Amino acid sequence: MPFESAELELPDGTLLTLFTNGLIGAGDRDVDPGLNCLAEALAAPAPTSEDVCENVTGALLTGPPSDDDGALLLARTHGLDAGQVASWNLACDPAVVADSRALAVRRLAPTGAWSSCNSLRKWCSASWSSTPSATGQSPSGSGRSGRTC
Repeated sequence: MPFESAELELPDGTLLTLFTNGLIGAGDRDVDPGLNCLAEALAAPAPTSEDVCENVTGALLTGPPSDDDGALLLARTHGLDAGQVASWNLACDPAVVADSRALAVRRLAPTGAWSSCNSLRKWCSASWSSTPSATGQSPSGSGRSGRTC
């Protein structure tokens, strides 16, 4: 299978960062300098997750849009009690993706978390266009300028 599973113990407050090559390789930057730039941007003081995102995108997305889409997903860990955890055994088959999504939606819907996730997805889609506006800013007005690495 093209995927492997792994289990890690992460202390509360750990910032989990998932990203694509298009983020660290924006503007034909090599991977190693891109990873160093990402590490510097993540290490910069930032009181909120949105500020962390601004640090990262401001540092890495400084030039014209790349041919490769960049994506960034941040999550901060915190402990959960047993009632907040769900676990499913799914077949090793790409066809189960829709079923697993439906399971997650049914589990999250009563908590209101799915509504928050859906709102965030819509906000991100509207706010982080891959094409800057005529003013050089994203639709949210935050722009893509900032520190370069």
